[in-house]
Amino acid sequence: MSVPFTQWTMSVPSQLPAAIDVYDIVLDKPEVVLEDDETASGPFSKLEGVVRLHLNEPLPGVRAISFRFVAGAVAKFDDPEYNANLRGPERLFDRTINLWDVEDPENTSRILPVAYHEFRFALKIPGHMPPSLRYPRGQVQYMLVAAIEWENTICGLNLPFWSWSPITTKKEVPVRKIPGKIECVIKKLKDMETDEKRVRVLQDGEETLAVPSSTGKTVWSPVPEIEISIPTRHPTTGNVVPVMIDTTDNATITSFKWTLRQHASFSYMYNITLRGPVDSPHNAISPRKREEKFILKNTHVYRPETGEEKSSSHHGLLIPLLNDNPLPEAELIEDLDTTVMTIRHYAKLQVTYRLNTTPTASGSAADGKDDTEAEIELPIVLYVLPSSAPSDAQRDNAIEAPIAAAAQPVDLPPTSEEPPAYVETSSPPMYEEEGVRRRRA
Repeated sequence: MSVPFTQWTMSVPSQLPAAIDVYDIVLDKPEVVLEDDETASGPFSKLEGVVRLHLNEPLPGVRAISFRFVAGAVAKFDDPEYNANLRGPERLFDRTINLWDVEDPENTSRILPVAYHEFRFALKIPGHMPPSLRYPRGQVQYMLVAAIEWENTICGLNLPFWSWSPITTKKEVPVRKIPGKIECVIKKLKDMETDEKRVRVLQDGEETLAVPSSTGKTVWSPVPEIEISIPTRHPTTGNVVPVMIDTTDNATITSFKWTLRQHASFSYMYNITLRGPVDSPHNAISPRKREEKFILKNTHVYRPETGEEKSSSHHGLLIPLLNDNPLPEAELIEDLDTTVMTIRHYAKLQVTYRLNTTPTASGSAADGKDDTEAEIELPIVLYVLPSSAPSDAQRDNAIEAPIAAAAQPVDLPPTSEEPPAYVETSSPPMYEEEGVRRRRA
């Protein structure tokens, strides 16, 4: 196994020698927004930028300038009392290419000359990847690392035991994700063995899954006379959650209760209190799992005002997303699905209602005297809204576009080469050539 991605993300960038004025990575956009997709062959999001290397004097002895795009997840659990620092690392993808190579036939010199060297790159991130995450019990990070690597030869002889440390610069890439599909919610409902006749997922009021919309709604019908709708997806920045209750004339709502919970599960394979890298065999332990459940919103109770329950067949509620004074450990985290970390959210709905009895012999309807209670737990996808979220129309177009069209190369200058597709290591690259263009001024 190569160097763990955690070593790159935690390490401090190298101190620059006097010959280098500028050495950094600049992104075209401050964040990457992914469209959710279940397969690696679906839509991709572009990541573009430039590696800048400005030299005020020639730089000899350089073998290559490598460029690494690495992403990973780590589940963490620290307990000083039991001398435990458990870690569950997962490499999401890892790819390294060369921006400059001394053996490149186009290089007329083995010395990097004085110049403003700029290496433009264009990458693609599959839509099924998870969003960036940082919190005490886990993280998901996307990292770009450029490294100036030195020759380890003298007079053509390899000296494997003599080498200088590479000069590195790195840039973390914030990745946000808009849930574009609802198959995950449907799967959760089936896993919960929910009666499918009583729960269904709709998009903008249409009973179809072909055209996902911005939020969608999950509808629960405890009885045919009552429909309770909650958002299928909801941004974490939304302070309130809209809930709609509709009834026929034959039903009366007496009370409704809402509770929101967060479920998290973690997997650990290493204990870093021992010596060696995180994923060293010396640190390996028997796989352990840990689960957490927090209440994000205590039971919110709604009772129609006196007389309203009979006069109204529509109840529109705005329920606070979180408690007024949440516990420090009950931090709201967006939905996440990796091998080592899974975050899910569930809304518990409880409704008390009364159904009218069948018409009497005189033909008039009599009110039922007994209240009936029903409850259910429904999944709700919470996500962090990107700072530059696309419009609903743009999102729908991206989701509905054919896969072949979504996988077309990004628009680079005509003289540049097509960018690579950074996918899981078990999948082949989409392009044989790398997406790097060098410019020297």
